[in-house]
Amino acid sequence: MTDKKERRSQNLPFSDPSRYQQRDANHYIEHDTHNEVGYEALYQLPGQILLRVLDLKSCSGEAAAISIPQEQLVFCFKAAGENVLQAEGVDVRLGPGHFLMGYGGDGEKITDQADAGQPYQMLMLVCPPSVFNDMPFAIDNEQLPQDILQATAGEDRYVSSYAMGTQMLAAAKTLFEQKERGPWNMAFLQAKSTELLCYAIDEIGRQELQEQCKQVSPRELEQIREAQDILQLEMQTPPTQDELVKRLGIGKTRLKNCFKAVVGCSMSDYLLSLRMQKAQQQLHIGDLSVTQIAESIGYEHAGNFVAAFKRRFGTTPKAYQKALQSLAD
Repeated sequence: MTDKKERRSQNLPFSDPSRYQQRDANHYIEHDTHNEVGYEALYQLPGQILLRVLDLKSCSGEAAAISIPQEQLVFCFKAAGENVLQAEGVDVRLGPGHFLMGYGGDGEKITDQADAGQPYQMLMLVCPPSVFNDMPFAIDNEQLPQDILQATAGEDRYVSSYAMGTQMLAAAKTLFEQKERGPWNMAFLQAKSTELLCYAIDEIGRQELQEQCKQVSPRELEQIREAQDILQLEMQTPPTQDELVKRLGIGKTRLKNCFKAVVGCSMSDYLLSLRMQKAQQQLHIGDLSVTQIAESIGYEHAGNFVAAFKRRFGTTPKAYQKALQSLAD
């Protein structure tokens, strides 16, 4: 992988944090010591995302001090080799086909010990927590997995590793391929890095929900199903969370946690999905205006409905309806 803005260095210690402070688009580091042989490449991508590709042919097996950026989320994806990361007295083993998420604290010591004589391939994506609030992610904090929120709050900053699915493995594999992609190289790296982050967030959230579902009682499950029915029947004038709590006889925090565990999203996201599905159906029938559809699903102002519809489907209701009509002709 090459780029016009490229900086090269050799045998930069893994404990040196300057590798993360680069302003060059591409920083290539060659490692050729008695401890490690291979290369490291860092790419400063748009959107405050840093991609680090570490490909070592062999390691000594000695524990080595490493640095990670402070106040940044760090996602590590392992393709080859076994290693143990130790931070804050916690050991996390990372093997091929697994990834972990962490959050860099202030001045903490981290060591990494890999199996001697074995290859070591790892991708690292570094970004500020706020990156998920901006495009292309545009995720509210309440939509992020609790593990990520707790990590950024200073709780459980290093979590156990997660398994990588086939799609995640395929995306990671392409980033290890040293291909010359010309002027679109950075765009390609950004797209694949964004894809990996999406898969990682989805997997963390999926496993989190699985654990939460185990703690939902049969009675709570009935209450969540009842909450779904109420939101579906009353989407035009839905009850507030406080009103829903009184009607169901469940605590507010427990309602929020159980709803997300069972349904897979927050109540506000679920209500939005119901409204957008109903809007699609009514646009397909075609006997109501956009303003009438907006009112029927609970929007006081048609402009808010149009904006929400465009965020969800990438087009306006009128354009969506025209596309349906052209397909029918």
